[in-house]
Amino acid sequence: MKRFNILLIVFLAAMTFGSCSKDNDDNEKINPVTNVSSTPFYGAVTLQWTNPTDADYYYTLITYKDTEGNTINKKVCVYDGTNGITKAIVGGFTDTNAHEFTLTAYNFQGGHSTPVTVTGTPEASSAAKEYVLTTVTMTGNEEGALVSWVNETGVAVTLYATYLNAEGVSTTTKIDATKTGSYQLNLVKQQDIAVYAVAPDGSKSAVQTINVTPTVNPDDVVYSKYEYITFGGGANTVTVTQPESSYPYEFKFVCTGGDPYIYSSALTRDAPGSTLVFRYKADVDSYMEFFWCSPGGGAAGGRSDGFNFTATNTWKTIRIALSDFASHLQGWVPKTGYFFRFDVCNTSGATVYVRNMHWEE
Repeated sequence: MKRFNILLIVFLAAMTFGSCSKDNDDNEKINPVTNVSSTPFYGAVTLQWTNPTDADYYYTLITYKDTEGNTINKKVCVYDGTNGITKAIVGGFTDTNAHEFTLTAYNFQGGHSTPVTVTGTPEASSAAKEYVLTTVTMTGNEEGALVSWVNETGVAVTLYATYLNAEGVSTTTKIDATKTGSYQLNLVKQQDIAVYAVAPDGSKSAVQTINVTPTVNPDDVVYSKYEYITFGGGANTVTVTQPESSYPYEFKFVCTGGDPYIYSSALTRDAPGSTLVFRYKADVDSYMEFFWCSPGGGAAGGRSDGFNFTATNTWKTIRIALSDFASHLQGWVPKTGYFFRFDVCNTSGATVYVRNMHWEE
């Protein structure tokens, strides 16, 4: 009986060990990728393969050495493939030597396949500039023109765009096009924009000309002949921020009380005219008021003018000549040193945006 018990224990232990081993193998093993190929690309290699048909296939790990001899690992997920076939661009090479790429499939449990190796040779990275330039598009919009491009090579290509800015002055903008992306150019009228690309070695592409028609509202354009009003002094129950870096004269006012106001900057030069112009957006109907302040003076009762405005989620333009106000100016003029207290609205909790406030003819 004792001998039988010992044999039974040994048998059960063997069954348990065999069962765990089998489960472990099931969790770890996965079929390798197949039909692996490589195609030269600019400063890169395009790899293509057929994914394993295993239901738990998760990703393929590509291991290789870059131009400097550093070991690089790149994961490509199963979801990046189409109909079981996956393409991946492995870039950043500055040489044209043959490189070895090892592809290992992994499942969700962390198990992996036997590795598959393929050799690929990148093309000269300097040729990436022509490739990127061929992908450049320009679309006119309300801010001017949006420049877009594709760069899947990893090569640090730079784009240069030459155009006439809002003042009609020829301007050249440098654009980092190392990665696929876009860049906003600020211009006003329809024109030809000249663009070329430069590779990391300094070599330049030919110049390409693209005609663009912007849809800019003239009231959104900043002109050097006008002095644009800024805000920041003596705020009361209002917070002021500048949310858009591309619009230095745009302000967001969040009113936290029933009498929100802030002082404008004093004019540093005489305005060319006496018509107040600005763009605004607001989330409520309310009332806006201006207290006219002389150099060295502050707001005074009876020396203010205002008007009602309506809520709008799109930019609207306000134009008011001083002569249209209720004659409470008491000698106030838009000249050097003069300023005003800006009562943004009379509604607590309101948000008002103001852009490009200035005096013009």
